[in-house]
Amino acid sequence: MAHANLTDRRTQELFVNLNDLIQGGSRNHAGWDLHLRFDFLPSPAIHLLEMFELFNRLPATLNRQRGAVLRRAFLILEDVIMHDPVEMFRTVVLDAPHVIPSFDILSPYLVHFYRLLCVNKREGEPITQLVRLMQQIMAGASEKELFWGIGRMHEHCLNYYGHVLGRKSELDQRDGVDVRCGEQGPAHRHTIECYNGVLTDAITQFGPAADEVITVEHNQVVATAFLDAEWDGFRELCGRHLDRLHAADEGPMDQWKSKSLERYAWVKYIASKLAVKLGDVEAGVECLKEAIRAAEYLEAQDNAWRESASCHVLRYQIELEDVLRRIDRLEEARDVQATITSSKYLRDLVRRDMAENEAYR
Repeated sequence: MAHANLTDRRTQELFVNLNDLIQGGSRNHAGWDLHLRFDFLPSPAIHLLEMFELFNRLPATLNRQRGAVLRRAFLILEDVIMHDPVEMFRTVVLDAPHVIPSFDILSPYLVHFYRLLCVNKREGEPITQLVRLMQQIMAGASEKELFWGIGRMHEHCLNYYGHVLGRKSELDQRDGVDVRCGEQGPAHRHTIECYNGVLTDAITQFGPAADEVITVEHNQVVATAFLDAEWDGFRELCGRHLDRLHAADEGPMDQWKSKSLERYAWVKYIASKLAVKLGDVEAGVECLKEAIRAAEYLEAQDNAWRESASCHVLRYQIELEDVLRRIDRLEEARDVQATITSSKYLRDLVRRDMAENEAYR
């Protein structure tokens, strides 16, 4: 009983600090007003999630490479914490636990996160208290209980942001997705309808080809996939979004803007997973090949997107190999496997990891 009461108190304190973080962020963040309706605040931590996802997908036979990827994720966290908490907290506090591969890794992740914040003299900030409380709750709770608490944090975000921003904003719809992820039924349909409303408002305000419209529609595609929507509706949404991307970037795909290539690749990847899930495996293979092609064009542009693009290329290739093996296209699968094993990106990660390990000796 005493343990339960202590956990309850910590949980309540967690929600208080979450509210303080959101309320403070809405008042103090310089870019907040630019993202009230038609986009999320840019997160500096997306690549952190990508590294954990890559670790999860790499085969066990590539043990050294997997170790380098995992350590790279922990190093990225050192850069992430230097950013404004309202930009990073969703990714590193609410999203990361879902992609960190095991409870045994989540615990040192939270410990490392908390220590980094303290080293940077942020002990009294709400973000630091959030991580401290999650760490304490985790020490005495099961995995199921911890993720139940994270689910409640998503619900509180929905309420807090709704209070600060009002409804019918992109941020509000993201919270609706987080709360209802994987659902069908009325709640699921309501969230998609609200996204349609935000998209209509963006088209009315900026015109059908505006970047704001493309951004909302892209986020709607991602949200619809998380909501486990029916294939027919999703296929129509994807087709409309890909047409809009083609219209925004005329000319050959290798000359597209970086953001358009990233969006195109991600939508094709999502479409491939849904196609395979619904039994249209050949369509899934073609979507994955298109995703790889777009990500390779992005990788070749050699700019700030390059590391993220390299990570995406590898993830899509791993997925493609898996799908090809499932349909007995074994020769193609072996070719893709050879490409993965010889990946320059993985070689560079291992080389960097070894150099950093030597520096600490």
